[in-house]
Amino acid sequence: MTSTTRVKNGPVPAHHGEADQDVLVPPAPSEPAPSEPAPSEPAPSEPAAPGRPSIAGLRERKKEATREALSMAALRLALERGIANVRVGDIAAAAGVSPRTYNNYFSNREQAICALGAQRALLIVSALNERPASEALAEALVHAMVDRNDAQSEPDKDVFRLMMCDEVVRGEWFKATAAIHRPFADAIAARVGMGTAIDLLPNIVASTYEAAARAAMLFWLRPECTQPYASVLRDALTVLAPVAEALEHAGKQAAADQTGADQTGADQTGAEPVLSKAV
Repeated sequence: MTSTTRVKNGPVPAHHGEADQDVLVPPAPSEPAPSEPAPSEPAPSEPAAPGRPSIAGLRERKKEATREALSMAALRLALERGIANVRVGDIAAAAGVSPRTYNNYFSNREQAICALGAQRALLIVSALNERPASEALAEALVHAMVDRNDAQSEPDKDVFRLMMCDEVVRGEWFKATAAIHRPFADAIAARVGMGTAIDLLPNIVASTYEAAARAAMLFWLRPECTQPYASVLRDALTVLAPVAEALEHAGKQAAADQTGADQTGADQTGAEPVLSKAV
């Protein structure tokens, strides 16, 4: 049974002389408790407008710009004062950032000094990947490693002498450039249909070209050398053309051998077993 509540009713119009009276008023229906709103999902990030870089892209560009500014400041101060007289705080101040920001990019001053040179070396991999697939490997390597230097201004000999003459900086430079060996070898291997994980030859060719580039750099730094660096580097790499051609030949031979093996396997799979014929 539904319960009712007795309340004292206020003045009401009299009907046939009736007086005020107690009336039974049913209780007002209880309102349901408001449900808690479901947790709102984060709104999806809006894609960047056409022609406008994304926020992540802008952030990466800003980081690269800061890294470049720190490296340029480190190089300039090292040339002006000598490496031993350069401190992290000096580099950070010259680049307009705090020492804490500097430490987010480099762990020592030698890294900062070598960073731009290492970045130039890394561009070789991108340049090689962009060469036409129909181009011979020897030509592609020369274009990737030399054209970049032809297009840019002549490297500063004082900068590279600084890197080669200081033992600690030289070690950091070799460490930085060695980091591109794997992607460089991978790019070479991809052009000839090989893989650096299972094929030794692309690694050997990459190391050979890297050694030739170092030899060209050291020769160019000699006081008696008056040739542009790009010219010296081109001469050094041209000598290695037979090495690249041999790798291309090996890649084609490996592809032919694999095709033959695949065909043999397919023939054997499709052949009817001799025993079944006898049965």
